[in-house]
Amino acid sequence: MVDVSAASFDDWHIDGAVLWNVYTDLKDADYHTIDPAAMQQLLSRCGIGPDTTVVCYRYSPALGFWLLTLFGHADVRILDCSRAAWRAGGYPWSTAPSRLPGTSYRLGNPDPRLRATRMDVHDAIDDPGTTLLDVRSRPEYDGERFWPSGAMDPHGRAGHVPSAVHQPIEDPYDSRGAFLPADELRRAFSSVDLGGTGELITYCTIGGRAATAWFVLTQLLARDRVRVYDGSWAEWGRTPDTPVGTTHPQPTGVTAMPGLIRMSLDTPGARRLPRVVVLGEAAHRARTPQPPGTHCRPAMRGPRRRRYRVRRRQRRIKPGSALGNRTDSSRTCAPWNVG
Repeated sequence: MVDVSAASFDDWHIDGAVLWNVYTDLKDADYHTIDPAAMQQLLSRCGIGPDTTVVCYRYSPALGFWLLTLFGHADVRILDCSRAAWRAGGYPWSTAPSRLPGTSYRLGNPDPRLRATRMDVHDAIDDPGTTLLDVRSRPEYDGERFWPSGAMDPHGRAGHVPSAVHQPIEDPYDSRGAFLPADELRRAFSSVDLGGTGELITYCTIGGRAATAWFVLTQLLARDRVRVYDGSWAEWGRTPDTPVGTTHPQPTGVTAMPGLIRMSLDTPGARRLPRVVVLGEAAHRARTPQPPGTHCRPAMRGPRRRRYRVRRRQRRIKPGSALGNRTDSSRTCAPWNVG
């Protein structure tokens, strides 16, 4: 289970699941992705070996999928439906912690064909052979906000990488929490040359949406040559010498909101995305029935008065910019067969 806090996992989880906290297990304090040694420790602690089938679900399953694929794990999949639909369908769930025997797992080197570094992104600016794909919301791309929650960062600049194409990955899921059919996904990625041979590099805020776009493009739409810039805007926007494009005046003196950032970090428009789907290479093909993730929202931290003052400043930055909210409903869902 890939999530942002233990609250939902402790409430209930799929029977046998273990928790991967995005912020403490998959990222460090500066939102950099963990290194191979830390990844090995995480897998060993969770009882995962080279032959283990790993199914990711919940808050950011595509980030877990991409990370495991990056380090060469052979069998990794994403649950094709919401967590609520899993339970509503009568599938096994539990409140007890899972106790799995430890393993000794030695990973290979990260696959450079799947990951882009900050220097790779810098070199791709205005390169006709590479398209930088910004999959964040329009306010983030324009520079109205640094974090998806609406907050700015006291140590960063809002905006986008120069020459990046804005292709928001708003919600690639149907009402049941399954990925949309391939033809609808193609329309959703209308600004992308899906049949081309040029390279694509996706980025967002900390890598969650970028990994989701990578999963859709490579696993569901069979697009080759796609990499994820997992440092994303949390790295680029807080690195002093990186070029930044923006169409919005940059405010000064804006206080950061760590609690609110944690609440909705890397979630488009601070929406709750239903957690979905599948596995491996032929995921874009046939469907067969099987189970379903829901999204959680950790409680905000920090003094209430302080949060109010920051929100008021945000409204001055962009009047009427209240974030949408959506909750998942309990529906059944048909997963994808990877064949």
